[in-house]
Amino acid sequence: QKVYQAGPSVLDYLPWAEYLDHEQCLLLDDGVSVGAVYAISPVATEGRTPDRLTQIRDTVEDALQDSYDENPWVVQFFCQDEDNVDAYLDSLKAYVKPHARDTAFTRDWLAVTARHLRGIARPEGLFADSLITGQPWRGQQRRTRMVIYRYVGEHNRDPMPPVAMLNQVGERVTSALGGAGILSVRQTGAQ
Repeated sequence: QKVYQAGPSVLDYLPWAEYLDHEQCLLLDDGVSVGAVYAISPVATEGRTPDRLTQIRDTVEDALQDSYDENPWVVQFFCQDEDNVDAYLDSLKAYVKPHARDTAFTRDWLAVTARHLRGIARPEGLFADSLITGQPWRGQQRRTRMVIYRYVGEHNRDPMPPVAMLNQVGERVTSALGGAGILSVRQTGAQ
């Protein structure tokens, strides 16, 4: 058995859980109930019309209200700011088209970008925001995770086993959130 380790502070989400590799879910402390963690990539809202923002809000609301059965599912969202830029740099490298990957321009651009991002992500920041937050300003990336779980209880009358029910609910909610442009990626024990 393997303890779920999906990066810094993810264990804080369900610290009493164990990650099951084969089922790709968290086994809760009762030994029967299960849960899952999803990385959420929010939809861009800058420059959107009020009508589009209302549509996004309504889609998210419907996804969270209509994706669950009668049994009490718990959905929690957690945000954390990370100043490690390596994951972002990896995504930039992967974004480069194959024909441009090993060109001098791409290598130089990636090196300059990495130097810049590491410079703004340093713990002491670039400057202190003395007017509003009183904190150092530095480059950070906000990570949002959604945790879905429920306790099945003693008198479980589900038509499917708990893992199958979790998978079904997870598919419903991630598909519904996708309708608003929100990407949800189920996390594994290595993430």
